[in-house]
Amino acid sequence: MEPEHPTPGIPGTSLPLASPRWKSLKAHFDNAGVDGQLPAVPVLLERWHEAVGTYAEELEYVDLCESYLHQGTILDVAYAVVPYLVSRLDELDPDRRCRLLDDVEIVEHTRQVSREEVAARVEKLNRMVAVGLRDLFVQSVLDRHPLLPEDLAAAYLDAIDRAKCVAGAAWGKATSEEPGPQHFRRHIRFLRRAGCSDDDIVFGVTTLNGNQREGALVFEDPSVALQGLRDSVDMPPGWLERTALSSGTEQERLVFHALHTLAWHTDVRETLRAHVSTDDTAG
Repeated sequence: MEPEHPTPGIPGTSLPLASPRWKSLKAHFDNAGVDGQLPAVPVLLERWHEAVGTYAEELEYVDLCESYLHQGTILDVAYAVVPYLVSRLDELDPDRRCRLLDDVEIVEHTRQVSREEVAARVEKLNRMVAVGLRDLFVQSVLDRHPLLPEDLAAAYLDAIDRAKCVAGAAWGKATSEEPGPQHFRRHIRFLRRAGCSDDDIVFGVTTLNGNQREGALVFEDPSVALQGLRDSVDMPPGWLERTALSSGTEQERLVFHALHTLAWHTDVRETLRAHVSTDDTAG
């Protein structure tokens, strides 16, 4: 699937989204240049680009991040993604900017692993791993420590310089591990603006955190957790209509994301009290 129109990155140097070069790169879900287990990376980049400045940005970033930085490891598509991310940093909320800077720093840290260290890891695998699995393990190490391709180097290195300027003294330090007030405020503000009362939010979050037969819903696959919310026997009258969680629309996707994200924070009532109704009108 080709993106509908180009997405700005680092002007004049970013890999164009319509370029066939994407197909020769590697992504974690076989989706660097074509749809795989996830949509093609250029498509995900365009979706994220269009969502920047809206509540949907964080959700659109999830599949994009998984494609180039799955479980903290990179493949060479990351070098083409980074310039696009850095080009929009100034437009993100501070906590989201920190998250993306942390991710970009992981890419750069991996790039700087020396070839000698990579070779040493490969040699260790050659000694310790059984023959039947050895080639697979070795290739995985090599793929996850890719050389920076010459044709992507200018845009990537320029983007890293820009990211370091934005991060300042925080570059190289994990700054987004613990969600802060702005993180919760953004989700609460969206839910309130979507028509959810604070009681609606409390019900959704506590239901996701409640003990089910096989554990809390929040730990389940998102589709299972969503169905669990829909099937709750304690649901307040009109709750599904107010939350749009039975609509099959984009609004449903965003409301569920907000509730699911807040469910990882155990004291939702205290969080709501901390973010009073005046947050509804905050920018």
